[in-house]
Amino acid sequence: MTKFIIRRLLWTIPVLLLVILFTFLMMRQIKGNPFRKTERAVPAAIQANLDRKFHLKDPWYEQYANYVKGVFSFDLGPSLVLRNQSVNAWRELWAEQVKALSGTFRVITPDLRGFGESEFSEDVSTMNHMAQDIARLMDAILVASIDHGATPPSALAARTVASTGASLSASVAAGIMSINRHHGGAIEDCARKLKAIADRAAHESISMDEAATGTLAAMRETGERMPGFGHRYHTKDPRTARLFELAREAGVDGAHMKAARAVEKSFADAKKALPVNVDGAIGAILADLGMNPAAFNGLFMIARTPGLVAHVIEEQTREKPMRRIDPVNHGYDGPAPRSVSK
Repeated sequence: MTKFIIRRLLWTIPVLLLVILFTFLMMRQIKGNPFRKTERAVPAAIQANLDRKFHLKDPWYEQYANYVKGVFSFDLGPSLVLRNQSVNAWRELWAEQVKALSGTFRVITPDLRGFGESEFSEDVSTMNHMAQDIARLMDAILVASIDHGATPPSALAARTVASTGASLSASVAAGIMSINRHHGGAIEDCARKLKAIADRAAHESISMDEAATGTLAAMRETGERMPGFGHRYHTKDPRTARLFELAREAGVDGAHMKAARAVEKSFADAKKALPVNVDGAIGAILADLGMNPAAFNGLFMIARTPGLVAHVIEEQTREKPMRRIDPVNHGYDGPAPRSVSK
């Protein structure tokens, strides 16, 4: 009886292997790709990483070996279905899948249903380093846009409403609602103009410099100004060079940044020095990150909100109600310069 049981158990192994082989071959006969029939097309860079991760381009016998290994190690592949799990479990799964599935750092845009808009194809081993560079770049963009005085329309609007005794939320909302085309909107407008220049260079098979010169000439004829270039106070915006440097360190230097340099060169060649300002730099960088220009004003609002909160609190705690607010005649009387320990 014991020998019979042992023989049956030993026979279980080849039978199991045959069942696995039959299942594997049957799955291979099914046409299609699990990552191609999706709501939004998978970009080629991400598809290549998925193929590599799941061995989709390997010879069939190597795929079978990996399949058998997975079965016997109880690894049946990633699953995005968790029932009765905590939020932390979902978060851990998401982090794991982002790292494991694509090997690609992806900027999440307001379109949360799909894939986002941009990919920076990197090997899995370098993904964390790249994510840190992108995070540092995004931090710098927010810092470069942060409130830095009481003269901008958003600050004046927030202070004026605050002086009436309005709530913090209402006062900050007034400041936010003043961020429009002529205050913060240059980021989006510049990005769209740079895209038009890059598209023109590609469609007409001309250089970026030629496309920039032609576009600026057409804009001059209609009296249109190029957004994102020039500054009221600086002949060269000190924030721009640093943002471009951080972008290049993060591997970001696409068509929009190239178009920005071409526009800057075109202005210089015309003896009209209008360097790219911080709005233009941010628009070019965010566009090269693949983000939707419609969201650029939103990022500017995020950066300005802490300053608006401070303006409102200061107005209501230090100033008289319903005062006449001078947009120029003011001075800083806060803490002296301090060093920040790292």
